[in-house]
Amino acid sequence: MTPLRRADDAVLAVAAHAMLNSVAVAFGSVEMVRSSPTRLSPEQVDDLLDRALVQLDLVSGILADLVRGLPPQLVDAMDELQRARQALEPD
Repeated sequence: MTPLRRADDAVLAVAAHAMLNSVAVAFGSVEMVRSSPTRLSPEQVDDLLDRALVQLDLVSGILADLVRGLPPQLVDAMDELQRARQALEPD
């Protein structure tokens, strides 16, 4: 394995670890709201959902950074798919 390949693998491992942590926090927050809606105050619900959104925003940023390393044609195709999906979503 070349040094460049090892570096790529290390970057992906760090990115995956960061995303895994963020997804775990988001999942836990949403699960707590879902399983205990009547025991939580509205402020607690808002706080938990805000935590989930912050963590998911971090995951989105990491994925965007990883995508920037892809060939431009593939990124363009993925952007077009995203626009098409958004066009199908109800307002």
